Amino acid sequence: MRRDFDGNSVTMDTKPARFAPGGPGIEPRWTRGTKVAVGTAYSTSSHVWYTLDYGCVTEVYYPTIDSPQIRDLQFLVTDGESFFHDERRNFAGQIDCISKAALGFEATNREKEGRYSIHKTILGDPHQNCLLVQTELQAPPELLPRLKMYVLCAPHLEIGGWHNNGEILLLEGKTVLVAYKGNTWLAIAATVPFTDCSCGYVGVNDGWTDLADNYRLDWQYDAVRDGNIALTGGLDLTKSNKFTLALAFGTTRPNALSTLVQSLSVPFEQTRETFIRQWQRTSKRFALTPRPKNSKLFERSVNLLLAHEDKTYPGAMIASLSIPWGDEKSDDELGGYHLVWTRDLVKCVGALLTVGDFSTPLRALIYLAVSQREDGGFHQNFWIDGRPHWQGIQLDEVAFPILLAWRLRKLGALGNFDPFPMVRRACGFLIREGPVTAQERWEEVSGYSPSTLAVHIAALICAAEFFTERGDERTAEFVRHYADFLESHVERWTVTTQGSLVTGLTRHYIRINPGDIDHCADEDPNCGRVVLVNQRPGDRFEFPANGIVDAGFLELVRYGIRSAHDPVIQDSVRVVDAVLKVDTPFGPCWRRYNHDGYGQREDGDSYNGWGVGRPWPLLTGERGHYELAAGRDPGPYLRALEKFSGGIGLIPEQIWDAPDQPSRHFVFGRKTGAAVPLLWAHAEYVKLCRSAADGKNFDLIEAAYDRYVRSHRERVPIEVWKFNRQVPAIPIGTRLRIQANLPFILHWTSDEWLHSSDTRSTSTGVDIEFADVPLPEEQTTILFTFLWLDEKRWEGKDYKIELQARVHSRDDERVSPVPNRAKKKSRKKRLR
Repeated sequence: MRRDFDGNSVTMDTKPARFAPGGPGIEPRWTRGTKVAVGTAYSTSSHVWYTLDYGCVTEVYYPTIDSPQIRDLQFLVTDGESFFHDERRNFAGQIDCISKAALGFEATNREKEGRYSIHKTILGDPHQNCLLVQTELQAPPELLPRLKMYVLCAPHLEIGGWHNNGEILLLEGKTVLVAYKGNTWLAIAATVPFTDCSCGYVGVNDGWTDLADNYRLDWQYDAVRDGNIALTGGLDLTKSNKFTLALAFGTTRPNALSTLVQSLSVPFEQTRETFIRQWQRTSKRFALTPRPKNSKLFERSVNLLLAHEDKTYPGAMIASLSIPWGDEKSDDELGGYHLVWTRDLVKCVGALLTVGDFSTPLRALIYLAVSQREDGGFHQNFWIDGRPHWQGIQLDEVAFPILLAWRLRKLGALGNFDPFPMVRRACGFLIREGPVTAQERWEEVSGYSPSTLAVHIAALICAAEFFTERGDERTAEFVRHYADFLESHVERWTVTTQGSLVTGLTRHYIRINPGDIDHCADEDPNCGRVVLVNQRPGDRFEFPANGIVDAGFLELVRYGIRSAHDPVIQDSVRVVDAVLKVDTPFGPCWRRYNHDGYGQREDGDSYNGWGVGRPWPLLTGERGHYELAAGRDPGPYLRALEKFSGGIGLIPEQIWDAPDQPSRHFVFGRKTGAAVPLLWAHAEYVKLCRSAADGKNFDLIEAAYDRYVRSHRERVPIEVWKFNRQVPAIPIGTRLRIQANLPFILHWTSDEWLHSSDTRSTSTGVDIEFADVPLPEEQTTILFTFLWLDEKRWEGKDYKIELQARVHSRDDERVSPVPNRAKKKSRKKRLR
């Protein structure tokens, strides 16, 4: 059957088309999130990415890196009489890169009883939107002629298993399998002819269901419409048991078919040589950083980072070519990890900076600049075309692009691009919306987060240098003072003095001090309660905040806000080691936080709304950076990351930390069903390699370290009042700064309106106005209100701040405000 260009069905050889009945098929699912290989051609002219699991091709992405178009592509084998095998269930596989770190793959799948094997070379055509699989079926002479081999493809076009269409057509006398949906088409053919073929609904009459029934393809349907479908094609191996299979994509049927024929017309070995030669261009980067003895993971990590950049939107880099626990996810799970998170992106391109790649980070910075929201923030995550996916706001994700801009500026690698407008807007957002973050880096809770504060402070110190460079020293000082305000409150907001997790260690950082972004919450880290998500239904979900810890405070050391030898840091390390550390046969690893529910369940079932939080290898990398800063050897942490990796060298998001479960392929210290790879973990590994070689943390912000660790200069304590942080009391001797988003006159008194003063706000280059109030050296109450100058309108409400008895130091316990019991006086007539 053919289709004309209007999409109408036409017949061939006067035989009516046979449409598959019984639609739309079973509910579609994606496939496992654990990959053994992910790759693409180095060339930007090839817009195809591919993933492998157990030697089987899984999601293939086209035309952008956030758009998976198939669930899987695998071979089926039967003798027609006694057995039926598919690559997923009946084979044991081995896989490696085709050459050093080139992201094409040699895969050998051996049938579990040893009767025959399938050898494949899998790569993306460097010049076409086409995946090529050179395949050889090997078996003893007496068995080989009896084997029948089929290709099975499950299209999930335009990121979905529903509403796909398929057909069998003839092209110049050769049979081609075709699927289409919307504006996306795929076509499949091989260098050997197809024999019997069929289109069907998955779980009803698809090729797998048909062959599994009686080892024969009986339901040879010509077309299938609007459902969860599969395409099946028998391969004619009578003349050769070695062939090349092609999976091509296009925006129209002629486009996909032309790409298919173009790609197959070039001898495979010629394409393979071009593919390898292009990936060899990255080898010059490997020479720039002294590598560990096992350099294979280092080289492949660098190339994996490069491979996760899109080719239509330069600089857009996703978190992973994976959908965690994808075999439990339906069409409702559109995003998986193939989305942009600014945190992951900046960490990944920061790792590329360590190997002398300045161009990719610059493209990423430009991409972020044009993706920034008008208010200066960034979406929690987004599709590569800028459309938001999840709707949260994370202050560290607003801060990270500033760090990237600053680092490229320091390296003289900005070219003709000026990041200042982006830096200015992001800086204003951080000062306006913080210090409470709506979500911390684990994307679950709002409040005061040590890890968020670390990058927040570092970013402001970096941003100040941009303003100084522009000659706007007033704004630079304003930004530095706000950073000082945050820095002076880190312990007050995030260190408990009443910890009970480890005997004798009552003072330590907590994961987060919960707070509301819309108003000033109770800032005492000893008192809050945190609600944990991902908990088993019926289980406890609310805990004292000072009883939940993570290792995010190590970011304070990483960026230069605290010394590695700070006593509170050291005590906190002991606590997280006692509560979160897991010693595996391959090295140490840490869970995100205690009572985490995001991970494989106790019995090995997939996470699906709740589970058990497992250790994250990226935290081993973070710990290695801390150990280096503390003057110790990071080598054990590098070696652990190497041993946690699997497949071609993919570092997992999480590892299994329970007794082995062979039936589920879970091994203590190896991957779970969460994402594999996680690019953030690869970035940690590459950075740690460079940091270990330098003997110094690559991410350290020297200006922050000089200001907060190395410097012994005393700074006047500063307290900031603003509408989303209406601080009720401050210590005597503190500078009080009032901030607002519009110009104002501050009308205030320190004696219950017996006398009053007016202070006009000062403007800044980040569109924030501020006024400093000179405070008396005695306990009293400050009352104030606002005259909004643009509108010539009074606020109509008084605000007050109590002056406390003494200044709070870093190691002091929290001091409760001392109430002012002075008799209230009548207010003086206000300024008109």
